[in-house]
Amino acid sequence: MATFKIIKKTAFDKNGVSGTVYTLGVQGRAVKLSTLSFADMDADTISATDTHISIKCELEVRKTSYTNQLGENVHGLEFMPKFGFSLSDIW
Repeated sequence: MATFKIIKKTAFDKNGVSGTVYTLGVQGRAVKLSTLSFADMDADTISATDTHISIKCELEVRKTSYTNQLGENVHGLEFMPKFGFSLSDIW
């Protein structure tokens, strides 16, 4: 189980889909995590308090591009659950 410090959390509800996006502090970097990425997993995979979040699965870090509030295209990091298979298994 990995535990990370929560810097910011933003709840959303759009078109009947709700979740939370967390910004986490990890070794001096900010990493995003969306609960929607973990929707197909067990309910106890993610547990969060006001200050920390715990995750009970293997994680991958993915580089993402997004537009910030200044309209600039920037890159960030995002936690995703690790695939249960590798691409070589399906080819």
